[in-house]
Amino acid sequence: MIYDLINIFLSKKRSSVAIFDIFSHFNICLLIVAFVIIDFIHLQADMNEIYKKPTQKTFAYLICDVITPSLLFLSFVFLKNGFYFFGIVAFGLVPCTLYFYKRENIKSQKYFRNFRNFSIAMGLVLCGITFIDMDKIYLRGLIQMFIIICLFVYWRYIFYLYPDDPRKEDKITAKAMLDTELLEEN
Repeated sequence: MIYDLINIFLSKKRSSVAIFDIFSHFNICLLIVAFVIIDFIHLQADMNEIYKKPTQKTFAYLICDVITPSLLFLSFVFLKNGFYFFGIVAFGLVPCTLYFYKRENIKSQKYFRNFRNFSIAMGLVLCGITFIDMDKIYLRGLIQMFIIICLFVYWRYIFYLYPDDPRKEDKITAKAMLDTELLEEN
């Protein structure tokens, strides 16, 4: 994805103003990369510290660990190539996957339920707009706003809300899973 961003940035086809055009594909792709980076930081810094052994993670966690980056990658590819409908659907499913991932954490459920509901509603609106004969620059602007809002909501959770109660609850869950695993071994 970084390689594609460099190609978009250095492309000879672009005009000198395209990089600074807030509705360009470059900015949309850059926002998706930022989402990937925040998710990676969360998984590496928070979750790997809590779930030290892969066996502590449930099958649902493993599936979400695979589906989330896959959806982000697909949304990147689709939106970069102008397949807006599929890009919106792929990106709109990311909060749904995160909700499924965080459903066991009581402290996170309400936050991610609202995030999921917003994502579904906004995704449906944007998918409907893709069928309207609208100037693509406005559509890209709406998509960019959708990604910015989702990025802000996820960033707020990871850096402000998660370090408090949700992190403690994840640690309790991980400890209970480890204790159960130790009992099963004996």
